[in-house]
Amino acid sequence: MRTVRWSILFLACAFSVTAQQAPLEGPERQAVLRQLDASYYHPDNLASIECNVGLDFSSVIAALGGNADAAKSLSGISIKVKAARGEITKLEVSWPPDTKLNKEQMQQSLQQMVGGFFQMYWSVFAASIVTPPADAVSIEPRAGGGYTMHQRSNNMDTLASLDQDFLPNQLELHSAVMNGTMDFHFSASENPQPGDLRRITGLDVSQQVASSSMQIKIDLDYQRVDGLAIPHRVSMGLGRGMTVGMELTGCSVSRR
Repeated sequence: MRTVRWSILFLACAFSVTAQQAPLEGPERQAVLRQLDASYYHPDNLASIECNVGLDFSSVIAALGGNADAAKSLSGISIKVKAARGEITKLEVSWPPDTKLNKEQMQQSLQQMVGGFFQMYWSVFAASIVTPPADAVSIEPRAGGGYTMHQRSNNMDTLASLDQDFLPNQLELHSAVMNGTMDFHFSASENPQPGDLRRITGLDVSQQVASSSMQIKIDLDYQRVDGLAIPHRVSMGLGRGMTVGMELTGCSVSRR
């Protein structure tokens, strides 16, 4: 009799957990998607950003052994960037006349660094994590609060963990060629205005491609330009103790 009683209790508990984790449907599912979309700032109507770029290479120079020629050449570089959503980031670089750097090689490095940041900015900071079509998104409540969201798009499986405020804490990315995670950090606006939302101010990225791994840490704050909040000061940790600081000034924006 006791065995039967415990079996019934086990089945009841199992049914309860299963019911809590069943995917949401209809209005409940749409409500979570709306709450997620409204939980943090992502300027979907931003089309392009044009700025002057100031780069701080101090940690890179230190890693090079404090090379004085490299420090002088790097400090004299003038950079302008035009970053448009869905397009390759364009850099205009002016070099000091007495530079001893390999300009072609340095141009490629700057393109990878600045262009790589904006590639991530458009896809993560300036867009919703839900990739259309939203019908392909599955959402399940988690025991204790929050949600797990799964979607598949462009041969990529994405698993998102949402907290009780519908903020995405972490994304897991899986494909045939790459696995990775993104951990999000949010902060309120430093000078809040009506309607301000929490903003992504930190992102920790871990990526594994075949036997190669990469970790990137991004921290940033924002400036308001023509009514939109865009990056201002950015810190990019590139591993091996190297961090590059980037400041965007004199910016203009366009909308779509």
